[in-house]
Amino acid sequence: MNRAVPAIVLLLRIGVGVLFVVAGFSKAGHADQVAAQIAGFRIRPGAVVAPMALVLPYLEMLLGLYLILGLFTRTAAWVAVVLLAAFDGAIA
Repeated sequence: MNRAVPAIVLLLRIGVGVLFVVAGFSKAGHADQVAAQIAGFRIRPGAVVAPMALVLPYLEMLLGLYLILGLFTRTAAWVAVVLLAAFDGAIA
């Protein structure tokens, strides 16, 4: 049972990484639509929305790649947790 844990963690890490890469790619190049979605949640000041819409897709792709490749894994995982919690809080 203990030998299965690293394989499960690896699969989950790669799965979450792929999720972030796909999410980032789907948002990249559509900053106006991403900004409208962020503004729709009404949790960030207007001055922050446009920079977030520009940075968020590339941050998601970078985090996803880090998780897939196993680079900065703990830091990338914690940043991913914070992003997912923020997304969850926004839609709740």
